[in-house]
Amino acid sequence: AAPLAVLGLDLLAAANDDRLAEAPIDALIIAEAAVAASALNQIVKFAAGRERPFVHFRSSGAPSAAPADDNLSFYSGHTSLAFSLAVAGGTVASMRGYRGAPWVWVAGLALAAITGYLRMAADRHYFTDVLVGAVIGSAMGFVIPFVLHPAEPPGASR
Repeated sequence: AAPLAVLGLDLLAAANDDRLAEAPIDALIIAEAAVAASALNQIVKFAAGRERPFVHFRSSGAPSAAPADDNLSFYSGHTSLAFSLAVAGGTVASMRGYRGAPWVWVAGLALAAITGYLRMAADRHYFTDVLVGAVIGSAMGFVIPFVLHPAEPPGASR
């Protein structure tokens, strides 16, 4: 739901300002941040090999439904993805000067925070997994658009 929500909100913000032509580029920039955050997450998850909470606290000898996934807790990929989408969407909307940018930020960050909470509630991640996922996802969501795709000065030609 997070990708559709953030991309949809950015599309609505662009349409509200009669700048719908910018929406496809916005979507590519947001997707770039999400892909970068997800790729980094996979590298760290397999390198860290942290045991998931439900594995740590289950009865000894109880079988696992997905043993290959048991040691991929650090850091939360879902949370990282959700925050990278939310922050990238908010950053792009703010850089473009969309009047609806605050809505992109509020709705995106609320959805991302709920995602992190639900990952902990489901015993899939520890708080630190979610916290690191939120920080790294947010960093990627800001850096990719702001540094790699800076806003053009007013009056600049495309």
